[in-house]
Amino acid sequence: MELFQAKDHYILQYGDVALWYSRKDGCMNVRPATDLLLAWNPICLGLVEGIIGKIQLHADLPLGLVLIRQKALVGLLPGNHKVYKITKIAVIPLSEDEPQDLELELCKKHHFGINKPEKIAQSPDDSKFLLKTLSQIKSNVGGPTKKKVKENKEKDRLERRLRDELYKIFMDSDSFYYSHTYDLTNTVQRQGASDKSDLPVWRRVDDRFFWNKHMIQDLLDLQGPQVDFWIIPIIQGFVQVEELVVNYRECSDEEKSSPETPLQEHTCVDDIHPRFTVALISRRSRHRAGMRYKRRGVDTDGNVANYVETEQLIHVHSHTLSFVQTRGSIPVFWSQVIINLVDQNGREKVMGDAYLKQVLLYNNPNLTYVSFDFHEHCRGMKFENVQTLTDAISDIITDMRWGWVDQAGVICTQEGIFRVNCMDCLDRTNVVQAAIARVVMEKQLKKLGVMPPEQPLPLKCYRIYQVMWANNGDTISRQYAGTAALKGDFTRTGERKLAGVMKDGVNSANRYYLNRFRDAYRQAVIDLMMGLPVTEDLYSIFSKEKEHEEKEKESQKGAQEQVSFLLQTYMQLLLPEDEKFHGGWALIDCDPSLIDATHKDVDVLLLLSNCAYYVAYYDEEADKVNQYQRLSLEGLEKIEIGPEPTLFGKPKYCCMRLHYRNGDTSGYFHTLRAVTRNPEDDGKGTRV
Repeated sequence: MELFQAKDHYILQYGDVALWYSRKDGCMNVRPATDLLLAWNPICLGLVEGIIGKIQLHADLPLGLVLIRQKALVGLLPGNHKVYKITKIAVIPLSEDEPQDLELELCKKHHFGINKPEKIAQSPDDSKFLLKTLSQIKSNVGGPTKKKVKENKEKDRLERRLRDELYKIFMDSDSFYYSHTYDLTNTVQRQGASDKSDLPVWRRVDDRFFWNKHMIQDLLDLQGPQVDFWIIPIIQGFVQVEELVVNYRECSDEEKSSPETPLQEHTCVDDIHPRFTVALISRRSRHRAGMRYKRRGVDTDGNVANYVETEQLIHVHSHTLSFVQTRGSIPVFWSQVIINLVDQNGREKVMGDAYLKQVLLYNNPNLTYVSFDFHEHCRGMKFENVQTLTDAISDIITDMRWGWVDQAGVICTQEGIFRVNCMDCLDRTNVVQAAIARVVMEKQLKKLGVMPPEQPLPLKCYRIYQVMWANNGDTISRQYAGTAALKGDFTRTGERKLAGVMKDGVNSANRYYLNRFRDAYRQAVIDLMMGLPVTEDLYSIFSKEKEHEEKEKESQKGAQEQVSFLLQTYMQLLLPEDEKFHGGWALIDCDPSLIDATHKDVDVLLLLSNCAYYVAYYDEEADKVNQYQRLSLEGLEKIEIGPEPTLFGKPKYCCMRLHYRNGDTSGYFHTLRAVTRNPEDDGKGTRV
């Protein structure tokens, strides 16, 4: 659809209809496309995919219109319903007088190769207003204006900070999905039981998962069939769709390329092998929505933080089978302020006991409570021991059944649901839910005759299935905690490796850092999306963040001055008077023979003179160089630049290797890399 900017409105036009958005008060109304002729000098800004709604990021800030700038097709759900992921958004504030450079795809009908829209011609009234404004600025020069200018700068910085966070929520976490024809908010079973199948999608949604409901409330209030097209219900969560082939004779890549294997045996994927579609849909509740350390436990209405309904769909021919699980913060009033990395058992025992107490007080015969000490059973990274749990509850899984529909209607329904809990319903929860869902999927496929009764899921199918659940865990974790899921390597590969443990340590640290400042802004933006008041003083948080950044800059500046002083000092100590100093660098020794090649301390000073180079090893604790090597430039054989040698995963840094001769013997070298400049550069590397 095309986006136009006129003097008093932004206008979205598609076919014969248009949505007019007032630039004065933010009111919306639907009008015929021909009314565009009545607008004052409309300029086409480009193409957009749809409207998310309106948001006001702060009481002191202007209202903004949030649009879908770019989408990506995720896949087709049963019935050939297309599902899209929002990949880019655009935000248009009401206060702007000029067309925004929104980086929209240009409309070929109006732009003819022009890269940017021209400015709107000003009416006489606009000119008078500008002259009046300029005269006011001139007359107000002085003390009072300086204070106002400072306040405006603070407001502008806060607006940019909140707007950046809004962009990140939509564009950096693969969080938001929609379909024009499929109700992503409801399970297959709820859809089958509903009598609203003939209504537009937004009129049959589950209110819990309609994430942009408040943002688009103005359109909802208009009612009438003319607004149906413009209302797009958006879910936050995760969607992935894959087509799998059940082939137990699938050959490896080596076998495929072997000249000794007959041609007919190379046919690994054929029509004779059963195919099925598997889809994973996770929908997060908009009630008590937010970030990990800002939203936990239950509220007075019974809504819990991080409540996620995950539906696994299996589609074979005309049959669609659905199995649903939920996760959510432990439904008692609780919070965590202190991160206790020592007494994990004690803290979790308190929460587990409180949860069990509520279950016992509820005393409902339809509720079965199963306790599984994940850490105890999976000690030593043996996460495959989760099968102990699935074996123990196999009868419950069988009795629970699943939703099953075909073209004729409902065949059977899921009688009950698993609610899986750990502390934050992220890492361990995802591992366990994936294990339970796999058991159910194999039962379903055997019931449909897609799998033989005594066979497990083919390895290739199982690997794709693992990746889907790992992606699901990572996405939900980023939405709630700001980082990918811990233990994700096991869900993804079925193995727990040392590299995964090391990665988890980094993610744990990142979760704490993100909570320090960014979570406050993200929580504020989420609350505003939901129509809730922002309880925190964002100006105060903004000031503290600025103070923290200033301290970091001072610290970095101090470190740079210290390095410069070290280089100057050891230049004078190490270089003879007859050598001319050409330069010095503070580097890191990343020789692969070192036990720890990942540390970031400045531990090598490289000094260059006109006839030699010096490698001085600096002891930070002793604050001195304890040894050094002087190597003649004549003995330098070659210099290599390339990826840093690493024992785990892909190399993250670029390093320099100096090859030299020791006497008449070659083969010696130094491997050095630069220090990253700041925390944001971590993992990106720095040129040496």
